[in-house]
Amino acid sequence: MKNGIFLAAILVSVILNSRASPPPTPPAAPVPVREAADPIEVLEAALKDNPRDPHARYRLARALHLKGVDEDEESAERALGMLEKLAAEEAENPLVIAYFGSAKILKAKRALLPWQKGKLSNSGLELLDRAVELAPGDLEVRFVRGISSYPLPFFFGRGEQAAEDFDFVAGKADEAVASGKIDPAIAAGAFYYRGLCLDDDDRIDEARGAWAKATAIAPGSPFARAAAAKLESDDR
Repeated sequence: MKNGIFLAAILVSVILNSRASPPPTPPAAPVPVREAADPIEVLEAALKDNPRDPHARYRLARALHLKGVDEDEESAERALGMLEKLAAEEAENPLVIAYFGSAKILKAKRALLPWQKGKLSNSGLELLDRAVELAPGDLEVRFVRGISSYPLPFFFGRGEQAAEDFDFVAGKADEAVASGKIDPAIAAGAFYYRGLCLDDDDRIDEARGAWAKATAIAPGSPFARAAAAKLESDDR
C-alpha cells in the first residue's frame, strides 16, 4: 500500500481532531451538528456509565479505529470487534458500516497471508460500498470510502472510484463547511486527495488548484500542510 504510514498519520490527526456525528437513525434524518471529538479516556468513561448506549459505543469504536490506523494494533483489534457488533445491530447505519469496512481493510494490512489480505480487503470494500448505497450523499461516508480505498494496490481496481469519492466531497465542501455539515479538515483532505488523483493523471494545473483549495479551506490542518508541501515541491 503506497504511502501507508504517511496516510495513516494524517487520517488519524484529521479525524480525531474533527467533529464526530452520532450514528444517524434510519431511514433518513437531517445532518446533525458535528460534535467535538473527545479523548479515548473520556469516551471510555462515557461508555462505562452507559454500556448499552449505541452512540457511546460508536464514538469509542471510531476513535479506537483511528488510533489503530496510527499503527496501534491493540486498538485496531478492539475497534474491529466493537464495530462488528454494532454493524450486526445497526445494519442500516451507514457510518457504522463504513467504519467497519475501513477496519476490515486495516485488518488486511496486518494479515500475514496473501489470501487473508485479499479476503479481508474485499469484505471491507463490500461494506464501504454498502455504506455509500445507504447514504450516497453523506460526505463523511464518501470520504472514508475514498481514503480507505485509495492506498490499495492497483489490482483492486478502486482508483477511479476513490477519485470520484474525493471529487464528490470536494464539490460540496465549501457549502458543507459553511453549514457545519463537515469539518474543514476533512474537506481539506478531499481537496488534497483530489489533487493526488489529478496528479496521477498528469493534470498538474488542476492538481495544484485542488491543493491550493486544501490550504485555504482549513489553514494549518494536516492535509493543508501536506498540500502546501506538494505545492512547494512542484515550485522547485
